[in-house]
Amino acid sequence: MAQVECPGGCNATLRRARDLFKRALDDRAKAIIAHATDPAVEIPDPPEPVRIAPVEGEPVYCWRCTATIKRELAELEDLSALVRMDADGHRTGPDAERVSGTPAERSLSPSIENLDEMVSVLRFWEDIAVQGARRPRRGFLASETRTVIAQLLDGGNFTRLMSFPRQRPDSPGQTEEFAFDVRQWHRILTGNSKAGTGRHQKNAIPCPRCGRYSLVWIEGEDFVRCSRGECNRPLLLAEYERMVEVWPHVEHTSEVA
Repeated sequence: MAQVECPGGCNATLRRARDLFKRALDDRAKAIIAHATDPAVEIPDPPEPVRIAPVEGEPVYCWRCTATIKRELAELEDLSALVRMDADGHRTGPDAERVSGTPAERSLSPSIENLDEMVSVLRFWEDIAVQGARRPRRGFLASETRTVIAQLLDGGNFTRLMSFPRQRPDSPGQTEEFAFDVRQWHRILTGNSKAGTGRHQKNAIPCPRCGRYSLVWIEGEDFVRCSRGECNRPLLLAEYERMVEVWPHVEHTSEVA
């Protein structure tokens, strides 16, 4: 099977660079046309070709993106439990209190409806993963959520779902659709449960690429990333921590490019 570029976040910088390159080519082509009728229009130099090496898929996503998708799939169970606790009133805060004597009607929470929809989506992927094999008996929603996710995380099933090639080069395959669903529901439930949304500045060292103190870590990720869109430099947490240790010893003699 021919190697393909990982469609995950690891190649985000590459995709952005390609978009900028294409835009520069289009702008230059327009300038050439305009220059033919108006010599005062300057023709920009040809843009530099993109020289960023792509991260290859194994076979679709790289190992790091695959690990992130698997982790977020596993976290859906805990996030579902947190959402259900919020909906049942077990996790309350000041906003949940109401003035004594005011009427209140209990209705089905939109977050609970989200859980129903998510389980339906996961069951769809389970049907594809098990390929007609017998599935475990299901109970109530919480139990069903647990058993469906357990089935999807099963080594053979998860590997199968992460290995579907694209049928057409210009459209996502089933593996990318599965990954999109997992990551989308992880974001939705994280928002519903207000869990894992911490965003922290990592200003002990500057970004190794642009030199700005703009590194950010989002709780649950195993890397930090430059928050400047034009840079977006990723850095593994372990690598960041090593650089933090040595930075005081090199700061006075070195500059970040």
